[in-house]
Amino acid sequence: MATKPNNMPNWMMMALAPQYGNRGTWSSQLRTANVMPPKASTETIEDMEIDLEEDESDTSVEPGITGKSNIVPLQAMDKLVQDLLASQQNLEDEKRKAEDKDAEIARLKEEAAQLQQRDHKDCEETNEMRRLLAFHIKNEEQLSRRLRDLQAVNEGLQAQLQATEMALEASNTFPLSSLDLAPMEKE
Repeated sequence: MATKPNNMPNWMMMALAPQYGNRGTWSSQLRTANVMPPKASTETIEDMEIDLEEDESDTSVEPGITGKSNIVPLQAMDKLVQDLLASQQNLEDEKRKAEDKDAEIARLKEEAAQLQQRDHKDCEETNEMRRLLAFHIKNEEQLSRRLRDLQAVNEGLQAQLQATEMALEASNTFPLSSLDLAPMEKE
């Protein structure tokens, strides 16, 4: 009896173990009645086909010799192969899904980087606007103070102008009346 292969997954061994008896070795059920003996056969192909048909129609109960008992392990192995192919297909599907997700993640990271760059530009613009606003507020305060100072100077100058005008009018009328000069007659 040959030992089981080392690369068989545990789940596969569990599926095969009840059918083959001892898990450490392959069961005698894997031997078929159709295997040629080690010595050279003198039968023709037609004789072998007839023997095969007789073996398939044989309904004896002895395990390992009947055709039905040979089909069960083959069906189990076929099912395992189908399961492996399905698992491989699922794995390929999952790989494609993972690649799609990786592409989506890369796209989202790129969008996030663009948004971050735009946010950085917006922050710079906002800071520049704040500086300009602070400058204009400070400039407005300075201009407001200057305007108040100029208005005060203007009021003072207007008061001086009125006083000067009044003094000038008073000085224009005072000398004529104090001199008692008669106005000149026109000829």
